[in-house]
Amino acid sequence: TLAYCDSLLKVRQNELPTASKQFVFQKDPQYESIGHYIPKTQLTENNYGRTYLQAKVDERGRLVLTSYYAGNKAINHTKIRASVKGGLFAESTAVPQDGALNYTFKDGGRQYEIVRFTNKTENGLINFILIHLEAPITIELVGKQKGSYQLTNQDKQALKATTNLSAILTDINRLLNEIRLSQAKLDYLYTKQHGVAFDDSLQ
Repeated sequence: TLAYCDSLLKVRQNELPTASKQFVFQKDPQYESIGHYIPKTQLTENNYGRTYLQAKVDERGRLVLTSYYAGNKAINHTKIRASVKGGLFAESTAVPQDGALNYTFKDGGRQYEIVRFTNKTENGLINFILIHLEAPITIELVGKQKGSYQLTNQDKQALKATTNLSAILTDINRLLNEIRLSQAKLDYLYTKQHGVAFDDSLQ
């Protein structure tokens, strides 16, 4: 197990530099213990005032999908739906506003809303988008009011790249944990065997 994990870990670690080239790593040591990789095309400061779906992944490989809304009126959306022609769709579960990660605010007379979805709340939305990358995808914001827009090719590719990076980071963290566990078992067995041998010599 140790040899297998060590070999695969090297493969995944070698893939990381290339996979992360399209991203910017952000971490505020004062407030965050874990940093995030964000696609360069989806940096918040470069997309202010745009309604879009941002994908980012933390150092452990956990992917977060964030719905950004900017408009003249409040929608108060708590979930999103992705659909394609023919009626097929996937819909997240509802994520209520909490004033911290999910909130609304006004700036310059415009309304802004931010809703974050994790693997527990995106509810298959990511896989649905990845399966239909070549098709026009409509994103619908569902709340007290409704709004919709077409997912851009740039945002589709950002999600695809983020999913790939997520898989690599998840594998790296899983393999590191397995290596630590395997090494701990080897140390335990060695200590146990050594102890038995020592006791036998005293008899």
